Amino acid sequence: MCKVKQLDYDSYSTLSAMSSKEIQIEMFPAGNGDAILISLGKSRILVDGGYSSTYKRSLKLRLEEIAAEGGTLSHIIVTHIDADHISGIIKLLQDNGMHSSPQVIPIGQIWHNSYRHLYLPDKIDGEFASDSKPDVEIPTKQHIDDADEASQDVSFRQGTSLGATILEGGYKWNNDFHGKAVSSDISNPVRIDEDLTLTVLSPTYTDLEKMGKKWLDEISKWYDGELNEDAFFDDAFEKLMDGEKKPSLQRSGRDVSGGRDWVTKYLPEWNESRDEDNSITNGSSITFLIEYKDKKFLFLGDAIPSKVYAQLALLNPGLSEPFHVDVLKVAHHGSLTNNSPNLLNMVHADHYLFSSNGKRHHHPHFETLSLIVRSNPEKLKKFYFNYYQERFRILKDYDMQVKYNYEVYFPEKRVKGYLKLEL
Repeated sequence: MCKVKQLDYDSYSTLSAMSSKEIQIEMFPAGNGDAILISLGKSRILVDGGYSSTYKRSLKLRLEEIAAEGGTLSHIIVTHIDADHISGIIKLLQDNGMHSSPQVIPIGQIWHNSYRHLYLPDKIDGEFASDSKPDVEIPTKQHIDDADEASQDVSFRQGTSLGATILEGGYKWNNDFHGKAVSSDISNPVRIDEDLTLTVLSPTYTDLEKMGKKWLDEISKWYDGELNEDAFFDDAFEKLMDGEKKPSLQRSGRDVSGGRDWVTKYLPEWNESRDEDNSITNGSSITFLIEYKDKKFLFLGDAIPSKVYAQLALLNPGLSEPFHVDVLKVAHHGSLTNNSPNLLNMVHADHYLFSSNGKRHHHPHFETLSLIVRSNPEKLKKFYFNYYQERFRILKDYDMQVKYNYEVYFPEKRVKGYLKLEL
């Protein structure tokens, strides 16, 4: 049994009073990105922060409300370096000030893999002397919010990267991993309290090594000096990794025509070597399984499907039955490059979350939706979108929903970008 709350932004102050549900998942208006708040009893986890406009227009109001009632964020999990995931987190930490005296909300710790967490053979301990900062500038990349917001550039300057902002605020950083990289190779599972554990599925050390090699190859084009732990390199790392070229697979187009049966029309002929996302940045995405009492929630960031499949196979030996979760946050906003038939046949969920307004990449792809509805035909599948897109009108066809055993949930027009799921 679940409910979907659909609220006007002006009603954020009444969110807590309106519900006593123990489990709540809120998707905030993040354009083509992610900003998801998970409330599990007294624990709250923020997964990514969207753009700075996401934070300023909606997320900040919600966090202030929680703090006013004595609540905290036990964790902020930054899945990977992309402006549509980290810009809002940077703004939150800047507003919040020092970890010891938070101005918005107390934060337990932050999971985020930055330059300092890479295993590089030539890196030394320590920081630059104050008068010996490298005189080099990495070319910047502009990020435009899909809602026609101002530039969301994460510029390459000391103090503007997420890593530097975490350090300046004195926040606890990857403490569950002894200050090292968040990785599936150590400290699994992480116990938050007696009812709540998180199991990291990715990245592995191998994924981080690939990212380190990529970073070294790129930084050598502009810098040939000594590498150390200085926040200067956190800036450079975020800039170069966010600027990495990402694959673009837009099979579904803007519309569905030529018949009502979109499931059959968009069933893909998927080939892993041809179709799978090969981005090193996305490959290093933090993905994790939340277990709270008798519930399971799988959050896949922008992960690579074959990598997630391999890690889930370790949790589900023999693969005799599909791996069931109550909620699946679908990888990379529903992009087909990050959701293979193997993965979606292996993972069965009751509730599927899609966070995207679809403006830049037409996410989610209809091919991904087609794979999901065919993956478990006997079970009712519920799709949750935090934005309504006109091309989704075919999904609302009642006959199709009955035929393929699915339901769809959208926010009302006046609350575009925000949707709350309660279990």
